[in-house]
Amino acid sequence: MAAISAQSATEKVALCRTLLDDGFLVGTIAAKMDTDGANLARLLRRHGVEYPKNRPGVYVRTEEIREKMSKSHKGATSWIKGKSMSEEQKKKLSIAKTGTHPSIETRGKMSQTRKGKKRTYSLAGEKNPNWKGGITPENLKIRGSIELRLWREAVLARDNWTCQDCGGRGKGLCSHHIKTFKNYPELRSSIMNGIALCKTCHIKVDSLSNKVGEAICH
Repeated sequence: MAAISAQSATEKVALCRTLLDDGFLVGTIAAKMDTDGANLARLLRRHGVEYPKNRPGVYVRTEEIREKMSKSHKGATSWIKGKSMSEEQKKKLSIAKTGTHPSIETRGKMSQTRKGKKRTYSLAGEKNPNWKGGITPENLKIRGSIELRLWREAVLARDNWTCQDCGGRGKGLCSHHIKTFKNYPELRSSIMNGIALCKTCHIKVDSLSNKVGEAICH
């Protein structure tokens, strides 16, 4: 709502009646009239005008008023359009968000709630330009599933993010299936069937057992 003006008390009251019917609150109207909200409220009371108070929960807009407000807002520029955070604000937000990742349990629950629901984003499945007719091998689908990602993290967390062969820590760790992914499908998500290995030790283990691709690497 743009700034408004009225010359006399009668004009103010008449204008307020119209704006109140459109769903605006007294505080908002007063701000646009560049006047004190308490003074405007007293003026309205003297003229017998009933209005909703500026207290949460006191006034509930009717569907008719909501529709009027919706029409009045059409075409209006968003208050945030063209604005951006400063580098300092971005840094503060980054620091505040550092380390705040959903727990494994939470992510598992999120996955369960999404199962069976239609994805709403526009580039899913056949709509994606990289779609090739659904040719992804079944084992790759399983390896990329939330269940296996949670398994990987659970194995690394249990082993304290430490290679169980050389003792190395940090990035570059893999969750290795002790009994093979291919031959023991019932143990694919068993934490007891996993062990944390660094990439070097994992290659060594794979070479010794003549297996390739038995891990999901960090």
